[in-house]
Amino acid sequence: MKVARLFVHMILFFLSFSIEVRVQAGEVIQIPEASSVQQIPLNCLQTRSICAIGTQAGEKYSVALGKSKIVLDEKSTAIIKTQERLVLVSGTVWVQAKNRFFVQTEYGEVSGEDGDFWVWKDKNRTWVAAGHVDVSVFPRGGSEMTLPRAMQNWLSRVGSNGAAEVGIPVAANLDLYLARWARLFYGSKSAFSDQAKRFFTFWQTASDDASKIHRELLDRKVAALREEHEKKEAQRKSRERHNLELQNIFRSKVLEDQ
Repeated sequence: MKVARLFVHMILFFLSFSIEVRVQAGEVIQIPEASSVQQIPLNCLQTRSICAIGTQAGEKYSVALGKSKIVLDEKSTAIIKTQERLVLVSGTVWVQAKNRFFVQTEYGEVSGEDGDFWVWKDKNRTWVAAGHVDVSVFPRGGSEMTLPRAMQNWLSRVGSNGAAEVGIPVAANLDLYLARWARLFYGSKSAFSDQAKRFFTFWQTASDDASKIHRELLDRKVAALREEHEKKEAQRKSRERHNLELQNIFRSKVLEDQ
């Protein structure tokens, strides 16, 4: 156990060191702010009506909404409904929320405040990653779930029961998280390095918590399988006793007839 714990600490130390190396080596790759963005209806950001916006390849775009701020990654589309709510149609959005802010998708909704979170879409899933604070996830047709900071999870298709499929929370994919964050970051390399190292302390805790969650789920699955096995075994023995009783009754009947 001590050897395993030491091994984990060595891995975490290496990851922490590698963050510093990446930043110092110039791997903080930022994409430029778009000078303009697609808006439907035209110039709808100025009128503050419902507004669809989209970014092109190689550009990001930020919008201040009330006290909060959103940053759209390249090749992303969103519909801003109010100053506290948007619909993510495609791509990735980074939300820096002050007041409670909501991001809607076809599989559910995500909200957070006093911190940042990410929502992005691939072909079949909507992904959510909590940044420096916990966020709330509302799967379509399901109950509210808390996603702890530095963790990620996914939502997927709505089943016949009317509820969206939900994954198991895991620690954020550190390499992808840092690359995406660096791409949309506003500020110097040193500022990013400081914030990345702070996030890494949260990520260490998230990794431990995710391991505990998976162990608990595995224990529950093993217990359920054991219970199912014991139930089937009890049913088998009950059938055997019943068959034996029938055989004894049959033998007794045969003897009586003789």
